[in-house]
Amino acid sequence: MIRARNSDEEPSVRKRRLLQQLGKVMQVSLSLCTMGSLFSYPSALYSDLTHHNTTIYNTYISMDGKEDRVGSLLLASSLPGAWLGAVLAMKMGRRRTMMVMGVLGVTGWLALSLIPHPIGILAARCVSGLGVGGTAVTTNAYVTELSDPDVRGMMMMVPNLSISIGMLLSVSVGYGARYFVTAFVCALVPALFTLALLRLPESPSFLVLKGREEEATDILYNLRGCHANVKAEIESYKALNRQARHGPSWRGLLRPTVLKPLFVVSTLFVINSFSGYMVVTVNASRLFEEAGTTIDGSMAAVVIMLVMIGAGVGGFFLTDRIGRRNILFTGFTLRTASLVGMTIYAGIRQAGGGSSPTEGEELGMLGDAAARNVTVAVTGSEGRYGWIPLACLVGSQSGASMGLATMPFLLSQEYFPTAIRPRASSVCFTVLTLGMFAVLQLYTPMLEGLTQAGLYAFYGSVSLLGIPFTAFCVTETMGKNVG
Repeated sequence: MIRARNSDEEPSVRKRRLLQQLGKVMQVSLSLCTMGSLFSYPSALYSDLTHHNTTIYNTYISMDGKEDRVGSLLLASSLPGAWLGAVLAMKMGRRRTMMVMGVLGVTGWLALSLIPHPIGILAARCVSGLGVGGTAVTTNAYVTELSDPDVRGMMMMVPNLSISIGMLLSVSVGYGARYFVTAFVCALVPALFTLALLRLPESPSFLVLKGREEEATDILYNLRGCHANVKAEIESYKALNRQARHGPSWRGLLRPTVLKPLFVVSTLFVINSFSGYMVVTVNASRLFEEAGTTIDGSMAAVVIMLVMIGAGVGGFFLTDRIGRRNILFTGFTLRTASLVGMTIYAGIRQAGGGSSPTEGEELGMLGDAAARNVTVAVTGSEGRYGWIPLACLVGSQSGASMGLATMPFLLSQEYFPTAIRPRASSVCFTVLTLGMFAVLQLYTPMLEGLTQAGLYAFYGSVSLLGIPFTAFCVTETMGKNVG
């Protein structure tokens, strides 16, 4: 399944070494599990406050009119977090920077559970957002620099899978417990992540960049095995970073050889944002209620998260087999087809006056007989077609989870060497943050202006644009050394 790096290493030794490497990646991926739980938490919060309106102190609380801000403020505050993480990662190292972000993660969750006021919840989300931004920049860089080149794609899928697991954690706990209990449970993840970092090594390429070659050599032998040509790897780090470095500031990002990949990755992030991936993640229960399906919104959200984990596992095995470009093609195609299906379903409901699946009997008053018959078929009184929204949203989210949401992050690490990687990643993450902030803030206005069918049509059209963009602009990086 995995190509050997050198012919001297026994297959059993290689397997054991890569499993140890995977163990390190899984520990550091707890940070992305925290990110995932933060992304999907608004859906659990909305579900809880729909049925209850009290805090941990049994005082009244309401988030009416603030639902969109609960999701979007996390992303808005992640923007300064990404730039802060980029600076700290180059000065303190990846490991210490991730520890800072882990502490911010714990603080945000505890504040969210203990502050008994809507403004306090929004402020806690901002604190968590700082950790999200720094985590996204630093953790992905760390995993890239730790992994063998020929399994780097698989290793980078582990953080992606962790995001889906984190989403499942917050919604599965949140739909059965109060919002503050969910926050306490989710706070355990960044706490474990921070403790795990005490035993993990620093990035070897960062150490080489700082002139600490002896430390880097010891770590690389542990990661690559005793038969690896560690000296050659260190020299490749030096060469690639010597070409990329342009002074001690951010000026290196202005080189033409850097601007082109920055444009490609940033555009992928924009397409990913406006294809509606985060909208479904954050508003899962609301979407099912608005779709008029008979399936319980909370249960449907949990099903989506479970399927996303399965799709992430599939992406883990495919990324280093079929390559980054083919993963993008597959993801965009699946999302486009699923969103077209959702558009048709929502359009038929609108033709019948926007009735729910249990109101099919009332459609006889709504005009054209042919349109009425089609609408009744979809939203009949028995709700036998109420599974369609679930199937379509499962398909669209699976397309993202199997790698579409991860490939821009992976490429933002593989396109740039160590000397500029955190800075370049922070620029790309800034584009992602602004895009997702905009799409979350615009969700309700776009729903009112475009209708539900129009909104899904917009998301599907954006996903479709990703196919030709990948064909003409994305360069394959599978198996290449990234310095």
